[in-house]
Amino acid sequence: MISDSMNKQFNALELKILEKLNSRDHKQVYDADLLAISLTARSISIYHAMKDAHEKSNLYAFIILYRAQIETLATINFVIENKSRVKRVLYGGKGNTDNSKEKIPNILTLIDKCKKKYPKLRDIYENMSEMAHPNAASHFLSSRKDGNATNWTTKPVFSKEESEKALLSMKEICGYVINDLDLLIDNIMA
Repeated sequence: MISDSMNKQFNALELKILEKLNSRDHKQVYDADLLAISLTARSISIYHAMKDAHEKSNLYAFIILYRAQIETLATINFVIENKSRVKRVLYGGKGNTDNSKEKIPNILTLIDKCKKKYPKLRDIYENMSEMAHPNAASHFLSSRKDGNATNWTTKPVFSKEESEKALLSMKEICGYVINDLDLLIDNIMA
């Protein structure tokens, strides 16, 4: 089971951003506010879905959600480092209100920009991608060796060892997300 501390940390983050938004005399919503609350909502939702997938030993769902959390972390870090590009990250190519031709780097570039802070992030992302896509790593999740026999399943699950590693890894990535969201909220919200 996942400890309550992660839930408490996400709850505290949620309260912080909502207090910041609701404590204003005016009700003006800024692009940075929308981006901060959307990234917070996304990361909290992904965390709860990861937790559920882990508890149900839903290996494919866990892998895909883990990958999505890495993408969220990379986006958070990009915004922290590039505050002037909040609008571009928020709207992407949709609703281009500033007529800019500027593009946001693709997700692999955003992940690579985190290398100094999170040196293993790209390798983890690539491993998760290999299993998230219908590649060899994904195909072999449906079989388990048991001595000389191979056991087949249409519902691959975590082994006990994999489950423990997945749980620790989930806590680590979500801890990074919590810390960086906290920075983001403090640094970009008006």
